[in-house]
Amino acid sequence: MSDLRYKKSQFAPGTRIEISAASIQLIHSITSLLVNGNRTFPTPTAQPGEAVPSGSGSALIIDYGPIDGIPSHSLRGISGHKFTSPFENPGKQDLTADVDFGCIKDTALSIPGARVSGPISQGDWLMNMGLAFRADRMIKTSASTEDKKEGIRRDLQRLAGKGDGEMGGVYNVMAITSREAPSEGFSGKSFP
Repeated sequence: MSDLRYKKSQFAPGTRIEISAASIQLIHSITSLLVNGNRTFPTPTAQPGEAVPSGSGSALIIDYGPIDGIPSHSLRGISGHKFTSPFENPGKQDLTADVDFGCIKDTALSIPGARVSGPISQGDWLMNMGLAFRADRMIKTSASTEDKKEGIRRDLQRLAGKGDGEMGGVYNVMAITSREAPSEGFSGKSFP
């Protein structure tokens, strides 16, 4: 491959990297639909006098995988909330692999007119979206017992925390949009 993301010098001998052709094709289709109003890629060139197709909308991608870097050796099984060999108990466990957010971002940005926000950690995104404020309001207005209040605090920590067993640092969030200008307050790397 000619893509600089995959240059050989950055990998130790024997390293296996994961490239998902299906993901690349899907992101091309989604971004083309958002920006151009069609799923064709590459976007057909408008002939002189023809209207240039346009679309609008946003895609929000939430999953786990590295914010920076390229996933390698990430195929694994999950059984009983624990990672297992993907070859154990065929058909009786979930199989998963990390998402390559860098590849998704590069693929989306290869379509003129696309904008990408993120990726950022789920914890940062949720806090930026007001999760702590909402949890505080729930505690003050609807949590009648101390047990319910503590349950809301635990749920907040599990969703946005970045410690062991918490989802805020494991999952990441990225948005793809057709908007030509960023929202007011957009900082470039994080969501407004």
